[in-house]
Amino acid sequence: MLNHPHEFAPNVDKLTVDGPAPVMPDADGKYPVPEPGIKIDREY
Repeated sequence: MLNHPHEFAPNVDKLTVDGPAPVMPDADGKYPVPEPGIKIDREY
């Protein structure tokens, strides 16, 4: 896992308690649906 080129937690060093969540809802208040195996360039 350490030698894998994929970034499993992008910008994890910049997360703070008072900061925004890594995944935000859209204008309708809905969160993106995970699509493992379909969208392979990101986690969510």
